[in-house]
Amino acid sequence: MICPDLDELEQYASNEMDAGSSAQIRRHVEGCPACRICVSDVIENLRIVGPVRQALGHAGTAAGRASDLEPPTMIGPYRVIRELGRGGMGVVYEAEQAEPNRRVALKVLHPGMDTDGRSERMFRREVQTLGRLRHVGIATIHEAGRASDGRPYFAMELVSGASLTEHARRAELPLTQRLELFRRVCDAVAYAHQRGVIHRDLKPSNILVDVTGQPKVLDYGLAKALAPDDAIPALTGNDETARIQGTLPYMSPEQVRGVPAEIDVRSDVYSLGVVLYELLCGQLPYRVNRLQLAEAARTICEDAPVRPSALSPAVRGDLETVLMKALGKSPDERYSSVAALGEDVERVLQNLPVLACAPTLGYQLRKLVSRHPIPSALVAALVLLTLGSAVITGILYSQASRHLERARHAEAHAEQEAQRALREAETATMVRDYLVNVFHLSSPDAARGDTVTARQLLDHAASRIESDLTRAPEMRATLMFTIGRVYANLGLYARAVKLLEDALTLRQSIDPAARETATISAELAQALLKVGDLARAEQMSREALRILGLRGGVDMLHTSMVLGTLADIEQLRGNLPGAEAAMYEQVELLRRTPNGEVGLPRALNSLGGMLAERGAFAEAIPLLEESLAVLARVEPNNHLTRLKLRGNLAWLLANCGRNDEADAMIAEVLPERRRILPPQHPTLATSLVTAGLIALNRGKPEDAEPMLREALTIREAAFGAASEPACEARGFLAQCLLDQHKLGEAQAALLDSHRLLASTTGSMGRMRTECLQRLIRLSELSGDSEAASHWRSRLDDE
Repeated sequence: MICPDLDELEQYASNEMDAGSSAQIRRHVEGCPACRICVSDVIENLRIVGPVRQALGHAGTAAGRASDLEPPTMIGPYRVIRELGRGGMGVVYEAEQAEPNRRVALKVLHPGMDTDGRSERMFRREVQTLGRLRHVGIATIHEAGRASDGRPYFAMELVSGASLTEHARRAELPLTQRLELFRRVCDAVAYAHQRGVIHRDLKPSNILVDVTGQPKVLDYGLAKALAPDDAIPALTGNDETARIQGTLPYMSPEQVRGVPAEIDVRSDVYSLGVVLYELLCGQLPYRVNRLQLAEAARTICEDAPVRPSALSPAVRGDLETVLMKALGKSPDERYSSVAALGEDVERVLQNLPVLACAPTLGYQLRKLVSRHPIPSALVAALVLLTLGSAVITGILYSQASRHLERARHAEAHAEQEAQRALREAETATMVRDYLVNVFHLSSPDAARGDTVTARQLLDHAASRIESDLTRAPEMRATLMFTIGRVYANLGLYARAVKLLEDALTLRQSIDPAARETATISAELAQALLKVGDLARAEQMSREALRILGLRGGVDMLHTSMVLGTLADIEQLRGNLPGAEAAMYEQVELLRRTPNGEVGLPRALNSLGGMLAERGAFAEAIPLLEESLAVLARVEPNNHLTRLKLRGNLAWLLANCGRNDEADAMIAEVLPERRRILPPQHPTLATSLVTAGLIALNRGKPEDAEPMLREALTIREAAFGAASEPACEARGFLAQCLLDQHKLGEAQAALLDSHRLLASTTGSMGRMRTECLQRLIRLSELSGDSEAASHWRSRLDDE
């Protein structure tokens, strides 16, 4: 059975389904971890929405009574002046503070809204979100507190002005001023994205323009951190809960469909596209307010909007292209960020070629002429008059100059390269002879009949470098670097760090600006990354970039690799938007660089991993498929990298429920990795986790358990119990134990995970959320409603 859609799962959770269908879905849910989590979210949503619906049922009387009541005179230290507006969760007043003397907007939770504590937690989350944002285009929060009746409130900057569209209409702003206003809104939203906050409810009424003409973004009540979010209910059927998750006409298709894995910064790009459409065309792209919810959802997800140029002749050409790109149905069809959207709006204002349009030579020339029409005409006339003679003279002179300069440069460069090649050849010969001498230990005579492993040979070589090569620093540095890389490939990262540090110190004493120094710095950064020393990994990466920059930017391939390491660092710090942006930059740099395809498989693999980090598994799959195709062209015999990429692709397929494809792939990868790699190698653990996930998806937790236990043992030994890889394996093992109703073992694993994950952020924060969801399920299976309530409360605080 394929996974049921959200409507069916809601009917199942609400006991609104016939017995036969309910039994069928129950059997599927028991064997599908993804659907189990979804059902748990649905049950939680129904538990929360029930009291809200009940309250809405009394709207006629309760709202009437509320509107008849006079606003309070004082709330905390603030004197209430008048009511500004009401929302689903709170009321906003204009108020005055005595010290310091200022007018503020005061938001207070509605009376009676907090029957289960959830509303207050949501309220507090909005306060925490606003506290992270300090930007001229975002209304600033001043402080938070409690009123005398116990209701929470917060005071923020009072923005006196009209909504974005109303301001433009009243002031009769011309097109250029509307675009400039919108670009400044993009700056504010992009700033919030850089701080890890998605708004999710961008619309004109949440963007006010103050008396100075500065737009201010308001109402971060539905904002979410960029870490993976709770499930968002779909806007289908009669689902009233979706009304409180956004404003329908401005919601992106993925918000409407309720696909949490797809909701990212590009959802805000879409909402801003709707805002821009309304700002320029005077109406919404889709008139869905009077439609039934199901039809409205279908319209937003499937129908094309009326082209803006048909409504307003001024919105044509590049501007229409920009607008339609922002309104792409799929996130992949839109701008990758709000900053990119704002940049293209600025390009329209400056009459520059837009990024949304292919930059052909003719297109760019047209833009040049449109920006400078009179000079362009004069230049054209001058060119026609002088072309006959000047072009021949110019070409001959230019060629002669270039040839002379190239000859001089080539001569000097050739001499430098010849000397460098000679040094490298001499060093390589010395390294070869040294290793032959060291590895003579492996012969039967020298070993005296004992079996000597490759690992022992490696350790022996590493121990002798310092004492044997005191008078050959270049050779010593090369050997340290080579053996350090081998240690890293074996997963022995601590040993790799030590040797690479020694190699770098030695190289810096020989030539601090040499390419070899940059190469060692970059390799050391990778090893430091593996042991979790992010600060030093960044330091080494930037040092490598500095050296490569001193060399005139000639080594773009190495530069792109270092950029990839910096992206990995940002990912581990939890800055997924920054990491993705850096990795996209690296991929594009490699595509433009001669021989850049050599580094492209690794870059595409890393980018795919970052997309998977935020749950965009389907989006990551084509990147891994491309990386395998490129690898087959540039390094057809690189068996180890091929295994790594196929293993990662199997992981993505498994997370998308494509279990047959994933199973076939991991069935090839896992035995090969067992054959090639040492039994404690971290890469082997990756294949074991993938195989375990596939077994879980197939409803065979008893098959998954031994693989997940082995993976956890390897990762704890390699990275430590509190590391991200170990926590991931422990989480899947806990899921496996829950599926087998081994509740005591599951509880021990989950409490251990919760302790280790207590103060983590970024991708580890996502694991903490999953751990809490599993603790809720454990409590429910154990019949402990008090514990379940406790863990739900902790989950709500996330």
